[in-house]
Amino acid sequence: MKKRVFQYFKIGVSGLLAVLMLTSCSLLDSLLGKDTEETGENNVAQSESFSIFADGKYQCKLIAPGLADVEATEQRNVLRQAFKSKTGVTPAFEKDDAVGADDASPEILFGQTNRAQSGYPEGVDRDTDAYWMVAIEGNKLVINGSDAYQLSLAVNYFIESYLTGDVVERIEVSENPNKLEISEDFTRPYWQIQNIPAYPAGKNQLSTGVYNGGTTILNMTAGGRNDTSAEVHVIQRTDAEEFSAYCALMERYGYVAEYENTIEQSLYLGYYNGEHRVYVSFNGKTGTARVCLDPEGMSVSEFGYSYTPKAGETSVFYQYAIPMADGTGNGHPNCGMLLVVKCADNSVIIVDGGDGEQQMNDAALAGLNDFLHEITGAGENDTIRIAAWYVTHYHGDHIHGFLRFLRAYKQSYSLERIIANIPTLDAVNGYGTSWENKLISDWQSFVKNNYPSCKELKVHAGQELQIADVKLQVLYTHEDLLNAKSEFNSTDSNDTSTVIRMDNGKISFMVLGDANTRTQSVITAAFGEDTLKSDIMQAPHHLIYHLETINYRVLPSIAFIPQSEETSNSIYVESGTTYKYKLDKLIAIVGEENCYFGGSETVGIASIDGVLTKVYHRDGVVGKNSAQG
Repeated sequence: MKKRVFQYFKIGVSGLLAVLMLTSCSLLDSLLGKDTEETGENNVAQSESFSIFADGKYQCKLIAPGLADVEATEQRNVLRQAFKSKTGVTPAFEKDDAVGADDASPEILFGQTNRAQSGYPEGVDRDTDAYWMVAIEGNKLVINGSDAYQLSLAVNYFIESYLTGDVVERIEVSENPNKLEISEDFTRPYWQIQNIPAYPAGKNQLSTGVYNGGTTILNMTAGGRNDTSAEVHVIQRTDAEEFSAYCALMERYGYVAEYENTIEQSLYLGYYNGEHRVYVSFNGKTGTARVCLDPEGMSVSEFGYSYTPKAGETSVFYQYAIPMADGTGNGHPNCGMLLVVKCADNSVIIVDGGDGEQQMNDAALAGLNDFLHEITGAGENDTIRIAAWYVTHYHGDHIHGFLRFLRAYKQSYSLERIIANIPTLDAVNGYGTSWENKLISDWQSFVKNNYPSCKELKVHAGQELQIADVKLQVLYTHEDLLNAKSEFNSTDSNDTSTVIRMDNGKISFMVLGDANTRTQSVITAAFGEDTLKSDIMQAPHHLIYHLETINYRVLPSIAFIPQSEETSNSIYVESGTTYKYKLDKLIAIVGEENCYFGGSETVGIASIDGVLTKVYHRDGVVGKNSAQG
């Protein structure tokens, strides 16, 4: 039987990748200049047949490792269920250390058992290669892989080849599958993202762990925020040559670059091979690379859309006034932030959304509904398109109010996209009260039930999204603040804020969320004024933080301050004197007349004939209750 060998290689033409799938071992070897002995593809012993099931019972023992890990156990259960579906009888796997070696009896060896046949096949370099195999060696049928992911490929192949279709009374493998697939350069010491090529060894230093970047809001399970999806490896002390070699390796294995973006000395690429989406980046200033596997990602072109403004159409950047209550609510201080971008096509981008009832009471919700109809020109019965909801971070004072708003007015709005990158609880040392975790769960169920076609993109630094006429350049997420162990390197969960610079070609707007000093250190180490300079800047963390280095690199002409100057004394433990010092520092950059406070006024800024212009201004807030003075 001719062995079926699938390997990928690259033919580069003007940066385009052609991936060829070959089924002939001799043809592949001639192209790569290898003989079959070098590839290790014919080093599996031959056998006439292997009887698995007959006469209502299994004809062989099924052996699994006694110390299988969780992922391997999951694959064993997948295989067990496939056997049951095919035979009607559930097989019993025995542990290799319990039954001992048995050279005389036929066995199916699943995974890395203690049998000699489960060892590394000849031709596989255990230090650099990954592999999976399905083959008969004597009276043993071996289903194995070098790691959990490779094992899953072996299991899938075996099921598709022998365990699909109707229930049968007999299963016999009449010919040796002799299936061995080797992926060179898929492993190295400490490389832990199993199903993609390893960053090449050299002078670089791998992080000793992999960062669990978490999943999207819409894909979190009922269990909460520790679900694994995105995995991040940090590579320190690397250089452009090593990074280029890794990119070439990705392309060799069939990954095609969906986008490539250079910002100063940082390079960002997004790769996709039809199954896995991988984001890679290199910071030339710090000699640091990152590799992120994100199974739930999508291409930025698929996520966004573009719109060319017609004469008289423009986008406007707003800070919306949120009623500021006295004291606290839901365990949060008197804070909140709500920004709105009215795009040229009259859709809107909502940034965050304020806190719960202490800010967004029924009157405030009605006022926001009136405001959005006013700026878009929508009629009472029209549906307003929320082209995107951009979440800077998961704290309740940034996401609670908007959920209350959509619940109240869901029939009048469509929610098309969510832009976010929420960390796991483990990443931030469990910071996140139970009501904040419930709030994220509430968001998930609400969106799925009411906006089932809503897309969500877990954004990564270096991505550029297009929403109507507005470009959103992602400059930072919590994945960029990792130490040598791939752990989140801050004790402040505000440093999980996703930083995005918006630009409509005429006016630019820097959104910092609640970024603190550690975020500032990462951003300013990577980018200078050429990247950060913006016309408008949202002051970080309600001006509780003053990030002077970022402020002077952004050098805004206008500052949006998600904080009321009238309530500054009640914010956390800030004194009026301390707050005034920070405000004076900001005023020194933009001027007092160009500071706008989200607790007392709504303002909209646009570019009119090339001049920054205040096109909307309303003093006061809508919805103050008696507790708010």
